[in-house]
Amino acid sequence: MEGHFKDGGHPNDKGHEEMSYTIVPTLFDAIQMGKKIPTYDYNQSYATLTNSKGIESPLSFQVDKTIHSFTLSFRFKKAENGSIAGFASKASKHTINVENNKLVYKDLSVTLQDTSKWTHVALAHSYVNKQSMLIVDSKLIGKVNEQLSPTKTYFGGTSKLVNLKDLFIDHV
Repeated sequence: MEGHFKDGGHPNDKGHEEMSYTIVPTLFDAIQMGKKIPTYDYNQSYATLTNSKGIESPLSFQVDKTIHSFTLSFRFKKAENGSIAGFASKASKHTINVENNKLVYKDLSVTLQDTSKWTHVALAHSYVNKQSMLIVDSKLIGKVNEQLSPTKTYFGGTSKLVNLKDLFIDHV
């Protein structure tokens, strides 16, 4: 958290700004804003995205406020080569890809053991620590040193086929 403290025990202006990003609305504020209560889909339903036209981000969400720390999480199976999720940060694109039976994010990769079963992927980013962590099926695959502030997130991608479920974007 270098650069975020005035002295050993007190944050500076930058530190206070980062703390303000972690304040979430109260339950009552969330209800007034029409937020839904998250539920788990026990019916085992999922979406199959087909992309014969190479559309880069078929299911996307524009970010309308500053996001620093965040987690992008989802489950997938039967994905063909190409991007299956990602986000944009300033002018850069950051994608999670399937490449020849491997899941890849930047220089991190893991071999997919059984593509007919659901694989759970989480990409967690800490803005202050300038680090992203790729977690697959509850195992830390590795860390990438980077500082991101997404302006768009998406699921699906250039993969011609992917089954997706439990799509989740969390930010503080």
